[in-house]
Amino acid sequence: MGAHTIKSHGVKVARIHMHDWIILILLVAIEAVLIFIEPFHRFVGEGMMTDLMYPLKPNTVPAWAVPVCVQNK
Repeated sequence: MGAHTIKSHGVKVARIHMHDWIILILLVAIEAVLIFIEPFHRFVGEGMMTDLMYPLKPNTVPAWAVPVCVQNK
């Protein structure tokens, strides 16, 4: 029947897909490097927290304005 084997055309198929294997190995290497890199940690002191917190307000949008905003969409 002429079945395809590695001896018959395996080298041809391997050459066609060589770029795919190289890219796959490159992506695995990048992933391995990213796993071992320590993430950036920023120091946040107690006095700095007031600038980072969202200002607490009773209502940022009045209740009567909600239907108007929804209708304009």
